[in-house]
Amino acid sequence: MGTPRVSQKEAVLQTIRQASDLPVMAETIKFIQNIKAFADQNITEIANIILKDYALTAKLLKVVNSVVYLQFGEVTTISRAIFLLGIENIKDISLTLLILDHLQKHSGHPKILDIISQAYLGGFMAEKIVHDLNFVEEEEAFICALLHPLGKILTAFAMPEKIAEMERQKTEKDYTENSVSTSVLGISFEEIGVTIATEWNFPSKIIQSMHNTRLSDLTADLGEMEKLRMIATLSTEISNTLGTDFGKKEKTDKLKKLINDYKDHIKISENLDHLITAAARDLNRLAADLNLDVQGTSLHKQLIEWAGPEIKITSGAEEGSLDDLKIIETFFPREEEEAETIFSKGIQDINSSILQPFALNDVIRIALE
Repeated sequence: MGTPRVSQKEAVLQTIRQASDLPVMAETIKFIQNIKAFADQNITEIANIILKDYALTAKLLKVVNSVVYLQFGEVTTISRAIFLLGIENIKDISLTLLILDHLQKHSGHPKILDIISQAYLGGFMAEKIVHDLNFVEEEEAFICALLHPLGKILTAFAMPEKIAEMERQKTEKDYTENSVSTSVLGISFEEIGVTIATEWNFPSKIIQSMHNTRLSDLTADLGEMEKLRMIATLSTEISNTLGTDFGKKEKTDKLKKLINDYKDHIKISENLDHLITAAARDLNRLAADLNLDVQGTSLHKQLIEWAGPEIKITSGAEEGSLDDLKIIETFFPREEEEAETIFSKGIQDINSSILQPFALNDVIRIALE
């Protein structure tokens, strides 16, 4: 008997599983995700895991102190970040940073950074859309929208030549992303993302939100999971539309149709232009914080054409950020004052913790860190 023939779908999944050192990263992700949230000692466990990775520690503090989490005030220790956001949110943010940072660093193809930037823009759009809706948690909306296009991101990393082929077909025939990916790969981006995320033991809410919302599935009484999926789908579609080469009028028409399709379920209270501009500015700040060199991306060009140079997305290097081993120095910028600054910020963190309903052991853990 001969060797069973591998289907086109399975061949694509195998290529993605084996790309570069993704298996090593997958094990790290699984390890973080397997930490349970209910035992107190696991706060120390996950804090210690994060603290062993200098770059992850620095980037996690950057994100926790970014525009997404401003309501918590300045956070200078991983332990306090865990107490404020909860283990599950910290796990989600950590795995997101691990994946996107890894793919950016290990891909020699410029398209991967473009797609990652689009994912971040989608995350910020989701956070803006749900801000006034009392709809779902902003943090969950941000993370779910950010990881909604995971299948596309992984495909761009493992098979960049296929992404180029899909873009040609999409331009010629105006296909949707899932239909053109199925045409070229024999499997949709959606199915790739869900399959790999399941194998990597992602949280259920993130996996479920990777499924695209079909308008025919929307009902008057949506559950929280359906709302998260709908927000992630809409935000990703807005981001994808903004990243195309269409003219502004054609983009505007497409965006108006999108908003109209979801109007019975999502009331966008702010002018869409304002939301896009605000999300682009947030992307600008995060690009500088995380040292994402997005200056040459297609998305950068399209957003400048859409909203003007005031939201210009600059690279981390241009904003003065350093390489990964020095990112923490941008958090405490003046080297000669570093020890004093760290100490005073630590005292501030401890004082903030004492004023909040933390147990004494929790405050001691923050002090030790």
